[in-house]
Amino acid sequence: MDQIVGTAFLVIFVVAIIDIRNTAVQANLGPFMIGLAVAAIGMSTGANAGYAINPARDFGPRVFAWLAGWGQTALPGTVDGSFSWYFWVPIVGPLVGGMIGVLVYDWFIGDVLHAREKLQEATPPGRAGGETPPASQTNRATGI
Repeated sequence: MDQIVGTAFLVIFVVAIIDIRNTAVQANLGPFMIGLAVAAIGMSTGANAGYAINPARDFGPRVFAWLAGWGQTALPGTVDGSFSWYFWVPIVGPLVGGMIGVLVYDWFIGDVLHAREKLQEATPPGRAGGETPPASQTNRATGI
């Protein structure tokens, strides 16, 4: 469960930072903010399954450790007497969490940003409702 929730939060943060409809972070702070999000998620949910909020980052080192001679210790759950075949959880959990995270963002945040964008397109620039300027501000020579 922690893999699903952690990855969902990561995807929500990343999409919120890179969404062009959202107020973007300034200059080169995007990678820094994403790094802070990864660090915060890792510190809060990383203890259970070893910080595996990305299956590509998690499974490769496990396979390398297995090939390097660590055997069943590299793939948790394959040791006799433990919960059988636990190593698939850090692979499938983040995939499910990524889908949930992007759906939650799209349903709750993306719809609001889309509505704001459409509202700005409907409002003429400079005037908030299309009202005409007062008579004292018109140019008497041109009548505009």
